[in-house]
Amino acid sequence: MPTNISRLILTFASVVFAAVTVGFWAAPGPVAERFGIAAASAVGIISLRADFGALFAAQAFFCGAAVWTKRRCWANAALVVVSAVVAGRMIGWVANGGPGGDLAGFAVEVVVIGALALLIRGSKPEV
Repeated sequence: MPTNISRLILTFASVVFAAVTVGFWAAPGPVAERFGIAAASAVGIISLRADFGALFAAQAFFCGAAVWTKRRCWANAALVVVSAVVAGRMIGWVANGGPGGDLAGFAVEVVVIGALALLIRGSKPEV
């Protein structure tokens, strides 16, 4: 049962991450503004497309692959990426003196990490 719930959460997360990926690739300026980010130049727009698009594409792919294949290796890959995002967010909080309204993204990431942990726990070890 927990594995089914985690698979549902991760499926939803994968779709949302994929939608954000498409958003960064198609219209990086408006999507970045929703994340509180602004590009200072054309190079910044390129970086938004490349870096943020790639980050969300990796999250979408790894979460989706973990759900689809039920293999730990994909869940572990997703866990590394999402955990790195959380680490970066926490470093930002320390550097800036607190979350400053950034708790929604953190909450999503914690839920995804929990779902990945349940999926890993419920899967068979790979040989």
